[in-house]
Amino acid sequence: MPLAYSRIILPLVLVLMTLMAEMSTDIYIPCLPEMARYFAVDQHTVVVTISTYLLGFSISGSLAGPFSDTFGRRPLFLIGSFIFTLSSIACVLADSANWLIAIRLFQGAGAGIAYVTSNAIIKDVYNDQMSSRIFSFMGMMVTMSPMIAPILGGIITSYWGWKANFYLILVGAVIGLVVHFFRIPESLKPEYRQPVLSYHKIIDSYKKLLWTPHVIGYSLISGVTYGGLWTWIAEAPFYFIEVIGIDPKHYGYYSAIGPAAYIVGTIINQLGVGRYGVIQMLKGGLLTMTFGSGLLFAVVCINASLLGICTTISVYGIGMALVFANSAAKAVDVEPHYRGTASAILSTIEMSFAAISCYLISLVSCNDLRPATLTMVVCSFVCIYLFYLTNKAETYQIKAKV
Repeated sequence: MPLAYSRIILPLVLVLMTLMAEMSTDIYIPCLPEMARYFAVDQHTVVVTISTYLLGFSISGSLAGPFSDTFGRRPLFLIGSFIFTLSSIACVLADSANWLIAIRLFQGAGAGIAYVTSNAIIKDVYNDQMSSRIFSFMGMMVTMSPMIAPILGGIITSYWGWKANFYLILVGAVIGLVVHFFRIPESLKPEYRQPVLSYHKIIDSYKKLLWTPHVIGYSLISGVTYGGLWTWIAEAPFYFIEVIGIDPKHYGYYSAIGPAAYIVGTIINQLGVGRYGVIQMLKGGLLTMTFGSGLLFAVVCINASLLGICTTISVYGIGMALVFANSAAKAVDVEPHYRGTASAILSTIEMSFAAISCYLISLVSCNDLRPATLTMVVCSFVCIYLFYLTNKAETYQIKAKV
């Protein structure tokens, strides 16, 4: 099928697979307390099932990028989708927490390969502003996952148990794999590929990009933001379900507030990026995200009312949407034969920060939202400082070339 024709379904296929990767964590978020009781383990152990998934995601992504720059995007995407599908089957068969933790590592690895190649495919096919719009669109679609998945997961668990959630993931993964196999052609032209894949080539690619200010800078901005977000995702269900006493079946309705705000943010980005540009929209996102996280921390410390939490997390979500879409577009804005590696750097940094923050916050929170929200505030200010350093380094680099 010609690539021009496939552009019609390309974003939909990539969104589907990314959605399955997202739902594989989101759908069982309301089930974490029940899973802890099912396996007779503590809160920290079940949260590790999320951390290992994110760790596998980051490790595989760091290798998938360079491989896709040499062999093309299509074979890597299909391999990642296949690993993800097989691992989803294994998750259904898990009979212990340790077994689930191990399998989630492989499931994350498959998702990481597919995700990294997805980002590179978008940059292969579309220009900078259109890439931002598509990343924003994908973000809006993917944001439906934490809105719908926890609600769906809570309902599914109440009738068929938490394992049934992985059957749904499996069905979606199979559909995405089959459609991509038959409908999506290769996006990286042969003349843009790295001629030879070797250890030295991979190291040289990483060295070049890691010393490119906008690649490492914007990847870190996205990664630190992701780390802050996952402290909230990992701890919120325990606070809402165990402390406030919300039924797991209803938790999804509360968790949908932030993603709904994220969708508003993606719409704002869609409308504004063409007029103001990627950088200005990113600036607005950073300021909005910092303001929202500060308000959220204040609310949690003062009275922790549901209304206050939902309102402030909404402000944070709007800013976060602008940050993710535009930092991703800038991070992978490199020459075609380096885009896979740049996407790998972005993905690895994002998932590494998410895995570490998720793991650490589960050690200290104990059903208390203050450590998580304080981390979100700190991450937001760090992102602003990273933005300043990145722009300063880019300006210096341009002057040096002149």
